[in-house]
Amino acid sequence: MIWVMAVASMLTLLSGCAPRMTTELWIFQKPGVTDAQRKQDRGNCLSQSIDPTGQVRMGEFIHLDREMYKTCIQQRGYTLRIDQ
Repeated sequence: MIWVMAVASMLTLLSGCAPRMTTELWIFQKPGVTDAQRKQDRGNCLSQSIDPTGQVRMGEFIHLDREMYKTCIQQRGYTLRIDQ
């Protein structure tokens, strides 16, 4: 019984460290762009936005600077639409 309470307490504490979950979906649009160009732009911006010094949170493999990614992709002419 004590170990159940200990595990429950630990899970409660760890839940505060979990990444913030969002249902927000970023959609970047650019009229006339090919699928190949969109994939290349996305890949380039993703690689530029990886923060090697950022703290990786539970459930993440890498830390991505979302604002840096958004700026990069918008500089390439894409517009952002946010869906909920």
